[in-house]
Amino acid sequence: MKLTEYSVNHKVTTIMIFVALTTFGVISLSRLGLELFPDITYPTVAVVTIDTGVSPYEVETNISKPIEDAVSSINGVENVSSTSSEGISFVTVNFIWGTNMDTIVPEIREKLTDIEADLPDDAERPMIFRYNPEVLPSITFVVESDIEGLDLRRLAEKRIVPEIEKVKGVAAANIYGGKKQAVTCKLNVEDLSKLNISITQVLKAFQGENINIPAGSININNKYLVIRTIGKFSQLKDIGNVLIGYRGKTPVLLKDISSIELGDLPQEEFVLSGARNTIEIQVRKQPGHNTVDVIEQVKNTVNSIKKSLPPSVKIRIQSDQSKSIIMSIGGVASAAWQGGLLAILVLLFFLRNVSSTLIISVAIPVSIVTTFSLMDFGHITMNIMSLAGITLGIGMLVDNSIVVLESIYRKQLSNLPPKEAAVQGTEEVSRAITASTLTTVAVFLPLVFVKGITGLIFKDLAFTISFALSVSLAMAITLMPVLCSNFLKVPKLTINKKPLNDSSSGYRELSLADVDIHTGNRAVDAVSKRIRIWLVNLDAFYE
Repeated sequence: MKLTEYSVNHKVTTIMIFVALTTFGVISLSRLGLELFPDITYPTVAVVTIDTGVSPYEVETNISKPIEDAVSSINGVENVSSTSSEGISFVTVNFIWGTNMDTIVPEIREKLTDIEADLPDDAERPMIFRYNPEVLPSITFVVESDIEGLDLRRLAEKRIVPEIEKVKGVAAANIYGGKKQAVTCKLNVEDLSKLNISITQVLKAFQGENINIPAGSININNKYLVIRTIGKFSQLKDIGNVLIGYRGKTPVLLKDISSIELGDLPQEEFVLSGARNTIEIQVRKQPGHNTVDVIEQVKNTVNSIKKSLPPSVKIRIQSDQSKSIIMSIGGVASAAWQGGLLAILVLLFFLRNVSSTLIISVAIPVSIVTTFSLMDFGHITMNIMSLAGITLGIGMLVDNSIVVLESIYRKQLSNLPPKEAAVQGTEEVSRAITASTLTTVAVFLPLVFVKGITGLIFKDLAFTISFALSVSLAMAITLMPVLCSNFLKVPKLTINKKPLNDSSSGYRELSLADVDIHTGNRAVDAVSKRIRIWLVNLDAFYE
């Protein structure tokens, strides 16, 4: 093979290429995202529309059916289903696997905007939700205090959440629990009855209040002025002065028929820590960002916020995805290096040669580290599936190198010069190891084309194994001959040539069973002698 001969004759170039690949791998390792599982995006979208107080039949007729008709025309839709219950419409849109959901959601929003005029006036704007595992909170904090009456929710809204949402990679920080402050208006039913004013009339009056309306612009003396009408409430008495109607010529204001005060809405969410009423902050990260890095930055931000909070306010972590990710990946990584170490020890036991073992052991780290750069280029994160692929491939990474080294070793036993032995030994087995590697890759690579969630889960495993084995093959036919021609040392040996029954030749083919190795170490020599006896018996059995 010309590639092998070129590599041996240009050893510096060959070594520098693999040094560069290893360097790229180390750099890529720092860029790989750490996740628990591969990126799994379900091609499903839910459209939720709320219309309080409406019967299921009216919800289906006036909301669900128009939305179904609108979204059914989108390219890639597989099926549409809906559930209509009292006051709420839930439309589920399933797309073909592989659909780009980042472009689909804006398209759904456009379709819904086109039919908003046909929906009931009292219905809220349709909400779009994507099915994505990343909607689960990356980290959850609990905020608590020993002081009764302290408004923890307002404290979190003003001082904690805004700082967390400034962290790069944070999508949202949602607060649960606590009381929501609001202006309450309690209508006096008797006054309404006396003045002949309905609750609907009060609600309509509110719809035209508490808003700022743009009024255009004017140009006066080359000065461009933007005009807007200010209608936002600035204090409680502004709310009381809202005009509800007239009784004769006398205006009826809101304060005449109700009591207005600043208070709290009825609490619907409760977060309990022991016997204390607390609040919870759930932080979700943006897709595509490193979960561990984002969580670490959020923790640092929260630690900085703690210094400016009252001493009685405590913030503690309730759940943290980064810990489970690090533990899971650490367990797989630990199994990987332990497996690699055992593979090296097995090589040392059977090869009975330190230099041979060290040469072959280079294949494991070089192949793995180079695989990291291919993972980076392929946008594959470091997760338990990709690491599992590397772990499964560790034992196979040295297979090609072992075959090549054994072939070169036998050529050197035949008194060929190191360079010539490296070239001939590699060329002799190059087709065999190429076919062997491609056979293994052919088993795993089809997993990439499996449709559905199975393909998404096993895609990373298939890619990493294929990457690692391809690198190990390239290394076996290029770098391994270079290392063997320069560093492989054949120890002193005695060759025992035994006559064959075949009359066409006086001697049989040379093999490792004919080699007596003398290292000067009694233990190693004893083990070598025992292994040679096994090999001789094995040759005799096949003869």
